[in-house]
Amino acid sequence: MPSDLSLSAALLRNCAASAQVNEYLVERLDPAVWRAKPPAPKMRTIAAVRALAAKRRALLAVLQPALERGVRVGHSKQHPVEFLTYYMVHDGHHRGQILLQARLLGYPISTETMSGMWLWTSRLKSSGAA
Repeated sequence: MPSDLSLSAALLRNCAASAQVNEYLVERLDPAVWRAKPPAPKMRTIAAVRALAAKRRALLAVLQPALERGVRVGHSKQHPVEFLTYYMVHDGHHRGQILLQARLLGYPISTETMSGMWLWTSRLKSSGAA
């Protein structure tokens, strides 16, 4: 991380990397897995799980000014740093759901893709936030 980044800029930069990891993963999924029937009751399709993560742009539009001013978002009890941290952890949870469900449906993720998800510096460059 460049030493001249503010805390809010660093958090937003890493959120962009996390989002790019998601994109990296979904671009490499077999198209047949998107709407495949989930392997267990009450599970969402991978397309539905992905749709939940797609709300990131709207969230960041609200969080960025709150981070810069250090104020809470709407009626949230959390500071924006806490909120964004929770969001990124939750986003990782959705990645895990996608990986597990693809495997359970018979569409395992390649070792190359799994390894590539951990290359955050590469994901930052592809997000334009590096």
